[in-house]
Parts: sequence; structure tokens; C-alpha cells
Amino acid sequence: MFVHEFGHFIAAKKAGVYVETFSIGMGPKLLKKKYGETEYCLSAIPLGGYVKMKGENPDEDLTGASDELTSKSIPVRFSVFLAGPLMNILLAIVLVSSVFYIGIQMPKYLEDPPVIGWLDEDSPAKDMGLEIDDLILSVGGEPVHTWEQAMLYIASAGDHALDIEVQRGNTIHTVTGTPEVIKQLGAGYIGIQPIMKPIVGGLQVGFPAEKAGLQVDDEIIAINDQPVVHWDQLVDIVSANANQELHVIVLRNGQTLQLSVTPREYNDRGFLGISSQTLVVMKKYGVLESISRGVKRCWELTAMTFDLLRRLVTLQASVKTVGGPIMIAQMSGEVARQGLSEMLNFMGLVSLSLGIFNLLPIPILDGGHIFLLLVEFLNRKPLSIHKRELAQKIGLLILIPLFLFVFYNDIARLIGW
Repeated sequence: MFVHEFGHFIAAKKAGVYVETFSIGMGPKLLKKKYGETEYCLSAIPLGGYVKMKGENPDEDLTGASDELTSKSIPVRFSVFLAGPLMNILLAIVLVSSVFYIGIQMPKYLEDPPVIGWLDEDSPAKDMGLEIDDLILSVGGEPVHTWEQAMLYIASAGDHALDIEVQRGNTIHTVTGTPEVIKQLGAGYIGIQPIMKPIVGGLQVGFPAEKAGLQVDDEIIAINDQPVVHWDQLVDIVSANANQELHVIVLRNGQTLQLSVTPREYNDRGFLGISSQTLVVMKKYGVLESISRGVKRCWELTAMTFDLLRRLVTLQASVKTVGGPIMIAQMSGEVARQGLSEMLNFMGLVSLSLGIFNLLPIPILDGGHIFLLLVEFLNRKPLSIHKRELAQKIGLLILIPLFLFVFYNDIARLIGW
């Protein structure tokens, strides 16, 4: 938010516009200090901020002075309004580029084709008729090429009915179903998992797996004569058989071996003391490549954001996925614990989202001001005070219910409604 308002501030100063107030936060001013012509404030409500420019509001008594915003040309006013969102977008590019340079660990499967490796028990995916080895081609009519895209569109659907097109062998199938909703996020979930072979990645000393002779890189291919094809399937079988001897067939260096192991019981579940192979990759690049990938990534996120907005407006996506300050605060705490790169990546996403939101053609927002400038340009004369006041009222009628709904969503997720 500081970067956003700083963009407006710098553009206004450069254009010779009198800046009366620069505030981070809204409402009553907790701290304030005047330097030169501008009063710098820290306000009580930590939601947004503002730069108060002379001649900005339609209800002001305009004098026609050269330092009033309305006295400036359309291109100059355009640059002042655009500067805030533009600074957010530039900050997002810097942050995301720095993530590629510093390096970030991410699940390898996110960039893989969305081939279904497993279906959770009693999941919507099974009711929909999806099958293991299906290649997802589109979700809700939107083509997908990676797991990341598929998961995003499924999550944004919430509890709305969803069409999923898959390739099964040499044929194309379309299935329909309704996702379940993860209450904490308001996101849709259908219970599909990427390919994850049941290969031992690590062993805990003294646990049943080590004592039975299992080794790192062993692939468990059957338990009690039941074929095992996915790590989640292995976990389900072991969890359900605490203190029960299991006959395990493993593939080791091209040869099959038979072992017997009894899962240890803990909280009514069975444990072997094994972990899966690490399926994360470290993405790290040079300076120029990091900038290139940062720009590309921000462009992809922008395209996905606008597509999500379109789907929200057309009721193809669930409004339960929309979050506000409380959700951002929750997620900030979670990603901060995951490391610097994750935190920078999240900050970049928030900054980009803020820039995009402010470019929407809603009066009061920067995009609304830019739209009114376009109308003024086409009419070849300034809009009347009455029309500018009307535009602001319309903007408030749009934004206030939106903010209230976002807070409702945040609180509902917080208390588990």
C-alpha cells in the first residue's frame, strides 16, 4: 500500500500538483508530521491509504490555480492516477524476479501435465467418474496444461458445478460434478492427486520399516497381494492396519523382494516410519533470466486474475474464494514460516493483485478516474461537478458492499462457517 500511494505522490509532485496529505491507513490520524507543503500521517485503520491532492475532489472550491490537479492536462492526470497501480505492478515484478534469483522450492508436479495419479476415497472426483491416468485437458471450459492451472480453476469454482474434460487413452471424455469446499479457504476440492510413486525417500531409526529391512529408494508395489500405485494409497493401507502384519513386495534395483512389517499404532493409526521422496525442485537463475521469468510469471498471474474476475462476474467461480485483509494476514503468517522466498513471492502476488484491482473501471478507484478521463477526452470538455459527484457515489455503492462481503467471507472462514 505504501508503494501504491508513493507512486501517486511522486507523480503528483513531478507534475507540480500540490499534495496536501500522504497517509498510510484510513480514518483518525494517529501520527502526523508536516514537511514542506505535505502532511505525512499514520492513520488508525490499517486498510489502504491515500494521497490528498489539491483540486482532486469535486466538492472543493476550485480556483483554477496551476497546482490544482484539475488544472493539469489529461495526459498529466492520467500519469498521476496510473502511477499507483503501475508501482504495484513494478514492485511485483521486482519481488517475483528476486525469488527466482534467490531460489525457491516448489512442488515439481505443479509444472507437470495434469495426469491423475490417485483419487481420494469418497471424493467428488470418484462420483464424477474420473479415473487414474486421466489427462485433464480443461476445467470449466478453460484449457489447462499444468497441475497449477488445473488446481487454480478447480479451487476457484468453490461449490459450483464444474465440467472437466479429460483424455483417457485415445478418447476424450467430459465429466460433471460439484467440488467440496475447503472452509478455511473457500476453495473447491475434488480429491485428485498427481502421480506420486510409493518410493521410500527416508527411514526413521527404530521404526518398523527399518527393522523389517526396507531401504531408501525401495518402491513398494504391493501389500497383502494388493497392487500399490500411489503414495497416498500406501498411507491409507498402513494407517488402517495398525498392529497388523503386512506382507510387502518391494522393487529394489530391478528385483522384487518380499518383506513382512507390522505398523506401529499411534492415535489409532498405523505408522511404518517412512517418508516419500522429495518431490520439490529448487528454482534459481541468473539476474537477467530471473527478470525475464519474473515478468513472464507476473503476466501469467495477471491473465489468470482477470480470467478469475470474469468467472466471478459470470458466476462460473465461487465468491467464497474471495478474501480480504484477514485472509491476507493469515496467509502472511503461514508463508513467513516457510522462508524468505515464499514470503517475497506472496508479497509480489498481493502487490500485483492490488495493482490490478485498482485498475478496474470503478469510480473512486484509479481505473475509474482513468475511465472518466477517457470520457472527458472523447467529449472534449471536462465533466461537470454534478457528474463527477454522481460517479463517486456510484463507486461507493459498488465498493462498500464489496468490502463488507469480503470481510464476511474472511470472518466466516475464520470461525469455520
